[in-house]
Amino acid sequence: MTYRVERQLQQMGQEDSGTLPEMIRVRMDQTYAKLGEQPLPQQQKKKSRGVAWVSASTAAAAILLLGSGFLFPVMAEAFKNIPIVGSMFQTVGDTGLRKAAELGKTNDVNQSVTHDGVTFTISELVFDNNRLSMLLTRTTESGEQQSLKKWLSHDKDHETRVSYFVDGKPLDAEWSLQHGFEGADNTGVLSLDPMKIPKQDQFELTVEIWDAVLGQQFSLAFPVQKSDMETNLVQVPQAKTFDHMTMSIEQFAITSSTMRLDISITGESGQLLNLESIDEKYKYKEIDEFNLYYEIVNEKGEKAIEIEGGGGFNDETGIYLNSMSFQPFAVLPSSITVKPYIHVGKNKTYIPELEFVLPVEQ
Repeated sequence: MTYRVERQLQQMGQEDSGTLPEMIRVRMDQTYAKLGEQPLPQQQKKKSRGVAWVSASTAAAAILLLGSGFLFPVMAEAFKNIPIVGSMFQTVGDTGLRKAAELGKTNDVNQSVTHDGVTFTISELVFDNNRLSMLLTRTTESGEQQSLKKWLSHDKDHETRVSYFVDGKPLDAEWSLQHGFEGADNTGVLSLDPMKIPKQDQFELTVEIWDAVLGQQFSLAFPVQKSDMETNLVQVPQAKTFDHMTMSIEQFAITSSTMRLDISITGESGQLLNLESIDEKYKYKEIDEFNLYYEIVNEKGEKAIEIEGGGGFNDETGIYLNSMSFQPFAVLPSSITVKPYIHVGKNKTYIPELEFVLPVEQ
Protein backbone atom coordinates (compact mmCIF):
# COMPACT_ATOMS: atom_id res chain seq x y z
CA MET A 1 0.00 0.00 0.00
CA THR A 2 1.33 3.46 -0.79
CA TYR A 3 1.76 6.10 1.91
CA ARG A 4 -0.45 8.59 0.05
CA VAL A 5 -3.37 6.14 0.08
CA GLU A 6 -2.79 5.41 3.78
CA ARG A 7 -2.96 9.15 4.57
CA GLN A 8 -6.24 9.58 2.70
CA LEU A 9 -7.83 6.55 4.34
CA GLN A 10 -6.82 7.78 7.79
CA GLN A 11 -8.18 11.24 7.08
CA MET A 12 -11.46 9.75 5.94
CA GLY A 13 -11.65 7.54 9.05
CA GLN A 14 -11.30 10.10 11.61
CA GLU A 15 24.44 -0.35 15.13
CA ASP A 16 27.48 1.10 14.01
CA SER A 17 27.95 3.27 10.93
CA GLY A 18 29.61 0.27 9.24
CA THR A 19 26.56 -1.96 9.66
CA LEU A 20 24.98 -3.00 6.39
CA PRO A 21 21.39 -1.95 5.63
CA GLU A 22 18.98 -4.87 5.85
CA MET A 23 18.31 -4.92 2.11
CA ILE A 24 22.04 -5.20 1.30
CA ARG A 25 22.51 -7.95 3.91
CA VAL A 26 19.65 -9.95 2.42
CA ARG A 27 21.11 -9.62 -1.07
CA MET A 28 24.48 -10.86 0.27
CA ASP A 29 22.80 -13.87 1.91
CA GLN A 30 21.05 -14.66 -1.37
CA THR A 31 24.33 -14.36 -3.24
CA TYR A 32 26.18 -16.72 -0.89
CA ALA A 33 23.32 -19.20 -1.12
CA LYS A 34 23.32 -19.16 -4.91
CA LEU A 35 27.09 -19.49 -5.04
CA GLY A 36 26.92 -22.48 -2.72
CA GLU A 37 24.58 -24.25 -5.13
CA GLN A 38 27.00 -23.92 -8.08
CA PRO A 39 29.99 -26.23 -8.68
CA LEU A 40 33.35 -24.54 -8.38
CA PRO A 41 35.54 -24.65 -11.47
CA GLN A 42 38.31 -27.24 -11.32
CA GLN A 43 41.90 -26.07 -11.58
CA GLN A 44 43.93 -26.91 -14.67
CA LYS A 45 40.74 -27.26 -16.74
CA LYS A 46 39.97 -25.07 -19.71
CA LYS A 47 37.69 -22.18 -18.97
CA SER A 48 34.20 -22.53 -20.36
CA ARG A 49 33.47 -19.86 -22.90
CA GLY A 50 30.61 -17.51 -22.05
CA VAL A 51 30.58 -18.49 -18.36
CA ALA A 52 31.79 -16.02 -15.75
CA TRP A 53 32.67 -17.45 -12.36
CA VAL A 54 32.30 -15.03 -9.47
CA SER A 55 33.84 -15.77 -6.09
CA ALA A 56 31.83 -15.12 -2.95
CA SER A 57 34.25 -12.40 -1.87
CA THR A 58 33.97 -10.68 -5.27
CA ALA A 59 30.16 -10.83 -5.22
CA ALA A 60 30.07 -9.53 -1.67
CA ALA A 61 32.38 -6.67 -2.62
CA ALA A 62 30.12 -5.86 -5.55
CA ILE A 63 27.07 -5.68 -3.30
CA LEU A 64 28.94 -3.52 -0.79
CA LEU A 65 29.83 -1.11 -3.56
CA LEU A 66 26.25 -1.05 -4.83
CA GLY A 67 24.93 -0.38 -1.36
CA SER A 68 27.45 2.25 -0.41
CA GLY A 69 26.93 4.56 -3.36
CA PHE A 70 30.67 4.60 -4.23
CA LEU A 71 30.32 3.13 -7.70
CA PHE A 72 31.86 4.46 -10.88
CA PRO A 73 29.55 4.41 -13.93
CA VAL A 74 31.72 1.89 -15.81
CA MET A 75 31.81 -0.41 -12.78
CA ALA A 76 28.06 -0.06 -12.28
CA GLU A 77 27.40 -1.16 -15.85
CA ALA A 78 29.79 -4.10 -15.46
CA PHE A 79 28.11 -5.29 -12.25
CA LYS A 80 24.70 -5.05 -13.91
CA ASN A 81 25.86 -7.77 -16.29
CA ILE A 82 26.44 -10.14 -13.36
CA PRO A 83 23.01 -11.77 -12.86
CA ILE A 84 23.71 -12.65 -9.21
CA VAL A 85 23.99 -8.98 -8.30
CA GLY A 86 21.76 -7.21 -10.82
CA SER A 87 19.39 -4.38 -10.02
CA MET A 88 17.82 -3.84 -6.62
CA PHE A 89 14.50 -3.44 -8.45
CA GLN A 90 14.55 -7.23 -8.86
CA THR A 91 14.13 -7.47 -5.08
CA VAL A 92 12.25 -4.27 -4.32
CA GLY A 93 9.64 -3.39 -6.91
CA ASP A 94 6.54 -4.41 -8.80
CA THR A 95 6.39 -6.50 -11.98
CA GLY A 96 7.00 -3.49 -14.22
CA LEU A 97 10.13 -2.44 -12.34
CA ARG A 98 11.42 -6.02 -12.29
CA LYS A 99 10.91 -6.26 -16.05
CA ALA A 100 12.76 -2.98 -16.60
CA ALA A 101 15.61 -4.33 -14.45
CA GLU A 102 15.74 -7.57 -16.45
CA LEU A 103 16.04 -5.54 -19.65
CA GLY A 104 18.77 -3.35 -18.15
CA LYS A 105 16.59 -0.23 -18.41
CA THR A 106 17.23 1.12 -14.91
CA ASN A 107 19.51 4.08 -14.19
CA ASP A 108 21.96 4.22 -11.29
CA VAL A 109 21.69 7.27 -9.02
CA ASN A 110 23.59 6.38 -5.82
CA GLN A 111 22.96 9.69 -4.08
CA SER A 112 22.86 9.95 -0.28
CA VAL A 113 22.54 12.70 2.31
CA THR A 114 22.92 12.39 6.10
CA HIS A 115 21.64 14.56 8.97
CA ASP A 116 21.67 13.75 12.68
CA GLY A 117 22.64 10.13 12.09
CA VAL A 118 19.88 9.45 9.54
CA THR A 119 20.68 8.83 5.87
CA PHE A 120 18.33 8.92 2.91
CA THR A 121 19.60 7.24 -0.27
CA ILE A 122 18.19 7.15 -3.78
CA SER A 123 20.03 4.30 -5.47
CA GLU A 124 18.22 3.61 -8.77
CA LEU A 125 15.38 4.89 -10.90
CA VAL A 126 13.24 3.97 -13.89
CA PHE A 127 12.10 6.70 -16.29
CA ASP A 128 10.38 6.20 -19.64
CA ASN A 129 8.23 9.36 -20.00
CA ASN A 130 5.25 7.41 -18.63
CA ARG A 131 6.69 6.47 -15.25
CA LEU A 132 9.30 7.89 -12.87
CA SER A 133 10.00 5.62 -9.89
CA MET A 134 12.99 5.68 -7.53
CA LEU A 135 14.40 3.38 -4.85
CA LEU A 136 14.45 5.27 -1.55
CA THR A 137 16.19 3.87 1.57
CA ARG A 138 16.24 5.34 5.08
CA THR A 139 19.05 4.12 7.38
CA THR A 140 20.39 5.14 10.79
CA GLU A 141 23.99 5.06 12.02
CA SER A 142 22.86 3.13 15.11
CA GLY A 143 22.17 0.12 12.92
CA GLU A 144 18.58 -0.21 14.16
CA GLN A 145 16.95 0.16 10.77
CA GLN A 146 13.37 1.28 11.29
CA SER A 147 10.84 0.14 8.71
CA LEU A 148 9.31 2.83 6.53
CA LYS A 149 5.88 1.82 7.79
CA LYS A 150 6.92 2.35 11.41
CA TRP A 151 8.73 5.60 10.57
CA LEU A 152 5.68 7.02 8.81
CA SER A 153 3.32 5.82 11.55
CA HIS A 154 5.19 8.09 13.99
CA ASP A 155 4.19 11.05 11.84
CA LYS A 156 0.79 11.49 13.48
CA ASP A 157 0.04 14.79 11.74
CA HIS A 158 1.08 13.55 8.28
CA GLU A 159 3.62 16.36 7.92
CA THR A 160 6.29 14.25 6.22
CA ARG A 161 6.42 15.35 2.61
CA VAL A 162 8.40 15.03 -0.60
CA SER A 163 8.92 17.94 -2.99
CA TYR A 164 10.33 17.84 -6.48
CA PHE A 165 12.30 20.37 -8.54
CA VAL A 166 12.99 19.95 -12.26
CA ASP A 167 15.98 21.94 -13.52
CA GLY A 168 15.68 24.07 -10.39
CA LYS A 169 11.99 24.87 -10.82
CA PRO A 170 9.41 23.55 -8.30
CA LEU A 171 7.07 20.85 -9.57
CA ASP A 172 3.55 20.88 -8.13
CA ALA A 173 3.16 17.12 -7.81
CA GLU A 174 1.86 14.69 -5.23
CA TRP A 175 4.07 11.85 -4.07
CA SER A 176 3.54 8.24 -3.14
CA LEU A 177 5.80 5.75 -1.39
CA GLN A 178 5.23 2.02 -1.80
CA HIS A 179 6.80 0.07 1.05
CA GLY A 180 6.59 -3.20 2.98
CA PHE A 181 8.94 -5.29 0.82
CA GLU A 182 10.14 -8.52 2.44
CA GLY A 183 13.72 -8.28 3.66
CA ALA A 184 13.92 -4.59 2.79
CA ASP A 185 11.36 -2.86 4.97
CA ASN A 186 13.41 0.33 5.23
CA THR A 187 13.38 0.70 1.43
CA GLY A 188 10.48 1.79 -0.75
CA VAL A 189 9.56 2.87 -4.25
CA LEU A 190 9.02 6.61 -4.52
CA SER A 191 6.90 7.49 -7.57
CA LEU A 192 5.95 10.73 -9.22
CA ASP A 193 2.36 11.56 -10.10
CA PRO A 194 2.13 10.52 -13.79
CA MET A 195 0.32 13.76 -14.68
CA LYS A 196 3.40 15.73 -13.58
CA ILE A 197 6.14 13.67 -15.21
CA PRO A 198 8.38 15.98 -17.28
CA LYS A 199 8.02 15.59 -21.04
CA GLN A 200 11.71 16.13 -21.83
CA ASP A 201 14.01 13.12 -22.16
CA GLN A 202 16.63 14.40 -19.70
CA PHE A 203 16.68 16.88 -16.83
CA GLU A 204 18.10 17.60 -13.38
CA LEU A 205 15.82 16.32 -10.61
CA THR A 206 16.00 17.49 -7.01
CA VAL A 207 14.11 15.49 -4.38
CA GLU A 208 13.55 17.24 -1.05
CA ILE A 209 12.32 15.11 1.85
CA TRP A 210 11.00 16.73 4.99
CA ASP A 211 11.36 14.12 7.75
CA ALA A 212 8.72 15.26 10.22
CA VAL A 213 9.78 12.67 12.81
CA LEU A 214 13.36 14.00 12.81
CA GLY A 215 12.44 17.61 12.03
CA GLN A 216 15.05 17.77 9.28
CA GLN A 217 15.14 18.41 5.53
CA PHE A 218 17.08 16.16 3.15
CA SER A 219 17.90 17.23 -0.41
CA LEU A 220 19.19 14.97 -3.19
CA ALA A 221 19.93 16.20 -6.73
CA PHE A 222 20.89 14.10 -9.74
CA PRO A 223 20.51 13.90 -13.53
CA VAL A 224 17.66 11.87 -15.04
CA GLN A 225 17.74 10.40 -18.53
CA LYS A 226 14.98 8.55 -20.33
CA SER A 227 15.46 4.81 -20.77
CA ASP A 228 15.06 3.54 -24.30
CA MET A 229 11.91 1.42 -23.99
CA GLU A 230 9.57 0.41 -26.78
CA THR A 231 6.18 2.12 -26.41
CA ASN A 232 2.91 0.70 -27.70
CA LEU A 233 0.38 3.49 -28.25
CA VAL A 234 -3.14 2.07 -28.30
CA GLN A 235 -5.66 3.49 -30.75
CA VAL A 236 -8.25 5.49 -28.81
CA PRO A 237 -11.98 5.44 -29.64
CA GLN A 238 -14.50 8.27 -29.79
CA ALA A 239 -15.70 9.99 -26.64
CA LYS A 240 -18.68 8.72 -24.65
CA THR A 241 -21.33 10.75 -22.80
CA PHE A 242 -23.32 9.73 -19.70
CA ASP A 243 -24.78 11.55 -16.68
CA HIS A 244 -24.08 14.92 -18.33
CA MET A 245 -20.35 14.06 -18.59
CA THR A 246 -18.33 13.45 -21.74
CA MET A 247 -15.30 11.19 -21.28
CA SER A 248 -12.40 10.91 -23.73
CA ILE A 249 -9.30 8.73 -23.60
CA GLU A 250 -6.41 11.00 -24.53
CA GLN A 251 -3.75 8.28 -24.46
CA PHE A 252 -3.14 4.69 -23.48
CA ALA A 253 0.56 3.75 -23.62
CA ILE A 254 2.27 0.47 -22.79
CA THR A 255 5.98 0.06 -22.02
CA SER A 256 8.00 -2.63 -20.25
CA SER A 257 7.65 -0.82 -16.92
CA THR A 258 4.10 0.54 -17.00
CA MET A 259 0.74 1.06 -18.64
CA ARG A 260 -0.43 4.67 -18.59
CA LEU A 261 -3.99 5.92 -19.00
CA ASP A 262 -4.78 9.60 -19.63
CA ILE A 263 -8.45 10.64 -19.53
CA SER A 264 -10.26 13.95 -19.90
CA ILE A 265 -13.84 14.69 -18.84
CA THR A 266 -15.96 17.69 -19.79
CA GLY A 267 -19.53 18.65 -19.20
CA GLU A 268 -22.17 17.55 -21.67
CA SER A 269 -21.95 19.52 -24.96
CA GLY A 270 -18.69 21.12 -23.81
CA GLN A 271 -20.14 22.74 -20.68
CA LEU A 272 -17.87 23.60 -17.75
CA LEU A 273 -17.24 20.79 -15.30
CA ASN A 274 -16.34 21.18 -11.62
CA LEU A 275 -17.15 19.59 -8.27
CA GLU A 276 -20.17 21.84 -7.83
CA SER A 277 -21.73 20.89 -11.17
CA ILE A 278 -21.42 17.09 -11.07
CA ASP A 279 -23.88 14.65 -9.52
CA GLU A 280 -23.41 13.95 -5.81
CA LYS A 281 -22.55 10.29 -6.39
CA TYR A 282 -19.38 11.40 -8.18
CA LYS A 283 -18.09 13.31 -5.15
CA TYR A 284 -15.95 12.30 -2.17
CA LYS A 285 -17.13 14.88 0.34
CA GLU A 286 -14.65 13.84 3.02
CA ILE A 287 -11.57 14.66 0.93
CA ASP A 288 -13.14 16.95 -1.68
CA GLU A 289 -12.23 14.80 -4.66
CA PHE A 290 -13.81 13.29 -7.74
CA ASN A 291 -15.22 9.85 -6.87
CA LEU A 292 -14.32 8.24 -10.19
CA TYR A 293 -11.77 5.48 -10.72
CA TYR A 294 -10.75 3.00 -13.40
CA GLU A 295 -9.95 -0.67 -13.75
CA ILE A 296 -7.78 -1.99 -16.58
CA VAL A 297 -8.66 -5.49 -17.76
CA ASN A 298 -7.15 -7.59 -20.54
CA GLU A 299 -8.97 -9.97 -22.92
CA LYS A 300 -8.59 -12.79 -20.35
CA GLY A 301 -10.39 -10.80 -17.67
CA GLU A 302 -7.20 -10.22 -15.67
CA LYS A 303 -7.07 -6.92 -13.75
CA ALA A 304 -3.97 -4.73 -13.82
CA ILE A 305 -2.55 -3.51 -10.51
CA GLU A 306 -2.59 0.26 -10.07
CA ILE A 307 0.73 1.98 -9.34
CA GLU A 308 -0.18 5.64 -9.00
CA GLY A 309 -2.68 8.18 -10.21
CA GLY A 310 -3.75 11.77 -9.99
CA GLY A 311 -6.31 14.17 -11.33
CA GLY A 312 -7.74 17.62 -11.04
CA PHE A 313 -10.09 20.24 -12.47
CA ASN A 314 -8.96 23.05 -14.71
CA ASP A 315 -11.24 25.88 -13.64
CA GLU A 316 -10.54 27.90 -16.78
CA THR A 317 -11.32 25.19 -19.33
CA GLY A 318 -13.84 23.24 -17.27
CA ILE A 319 -11.98 20.00 -18.01
CA TYR A 320 -11.12 17.27 -15.51
CA LEU A 321 -7.81 15.58 -16.34
CA ASN A 322 -6.88 12.21 -14.89
CA SER A 323 -3.69 10.19 -15.37
CA MET A 324 -3.08 6.76 -13.90
CA SER A 325 -0.32 4.16 -14.21
CA PHE A 326 -0.65 0.40 -13.84
CA GLN A 327 1.69 -2.57 -13.73
CA PRO A 328 1.97 -4.13 -17.20
CA PHE A 329 0.57 -7.56 -17.93
CA ALA A 330 3.07 -10.43 -18.26
CA VAL A 331 2.14 -10.78 -21.94
CA LEU A 332 1.17 -7.92 -24.26
CA PRO A 333 -2.66 -8.11 -24.40
CA SER A 334 -4.66 -8.18 -27.63
CA SER A 335 -7.16 -5.75 -26.12
CA ILE A 336 -7.62 -3.51 -23.09
CA THR A 337 -10.92 -2.66 -21.40
CA VAL A 338 -11.13 0.55 -19.38
CA LYS A 339 -13.86 0.15 -16.74
CA PRO A 340 -14.82 3.34 -14.85
CA TYR A 341 -16.40 2.92 -11.42
CA ILE A 342 -17.36 4.84 -8.30
CA HIS A 343 -17.20 3.87 -4.64
CA VAL A 344 -20.53 3.38 -2.90
CA GLY A 345 -19.66 2.66 0.69
CA LYS A 346 -17.18 -0.22 0.57
CA ASN A 347 -18.44 -1.43 -2.80
CA LYS A 348 -17.63 -0.59 -6.41
CA THR A 349 -20.35 0.48 -8.81
CA TYR A 350 -19.28 0.19 -12.43
CA ILE A 351 -20.44 2.57 -15.17
CA PRO A 352 -20.81 0.43 -18.32
CA GLU A 353 -22.01 3.44 -20.32
CA LEU A 354 -18.48 4.91 -20.07
CA GLU A 355 -16.60 1.66 -20.71
CA PHE A 356 -13.99 1.55 -23.50
CA VAL A 357 -12.52 -1.46 -25.32
CA LEU A 358 -9.13 -0.68 -26.91
CA PRO A 359 -7.44 -2.98 -29.45
CA VAL A 360 -3.68 -3.39 -28.98
CA GLU A 361 -1.44 -3.72 -32.00
CA GLN A 362 0.90 -6.72 -31.77
